[in-house]
Amino acid sequence: METFFASPQRAGDDEFKNDLEFISQNSVIKGMMNAQCGLFAVLNEHRQILTLNKALLEKLGVRDAKDVLGARPGEAIRCIHADKMPGGCGTSEFCSTCGAAAAIVTSISQQIPVERECALTVLITTVN
Repeated sequence: METFFASPQRAGDDEFKNDLEFISQNSVIKGMMNAQCGLFAVLNEHRQILTLNKALLEKLGVRDAKDVLGARPGEAIRCIHADKMPGGCGTSEFCSTCGAAAAIVTSISQQIPVERECALTVLITTVN
């Protein structure tokens, strides 16, 4: 699969299931989810969402976390570039200049916390 920036690979079903099981049983992650007052998500090495806190769910307008588990951040937030390539968020020509994508890729590859500024355009739907 073609990419202009990050790997398009995603976890296979068994790998993703194992990641979810690990996260659900990890007391450190559970504590962070409860203590974190900002927007918080845990990603796997393929940049897929494994869990997220209530504040982020609310900001995304999502009622059930299962609706975004396995998605990448840009897909969950509905970035206009997230579906430009078959590999999804992080793989289009626009992603190489995205602060979020750059921070996530750098953090995963270097195993360090990374912050970048990010401004993106998202699709907004309204409910009447």
